[in-house]
Amino acid sequence: DFSDISALTWSAKEITKEFQSCAFHFISRSGNKKAHAMAQKGLSRGEDGYWVEDAPALVEAAAVEDCRLHEPP
Repeated sequence: DFSDISALTWSAKEITKEFQSCAFHFISRSGNKKAHAMAQKGLSRGEDGYWVEDAPALVEAAAVEDCRLHEPP
């Protein structure tokens, strides 16, 4: 893998060796609004940022929406 994220891919593969089984699945941006919201928030800041406990409100709102979409009524 010679992509821009090859180091991340390699690390993920190494970590999976510690588990009896592990699976990866592609999730489109529309199906993973939490990650997209975090990425957009990070890009808009223009600097590195970290949170220790509570996620930013935008991310929490996206997580709630994702749960509603994936949980049966």
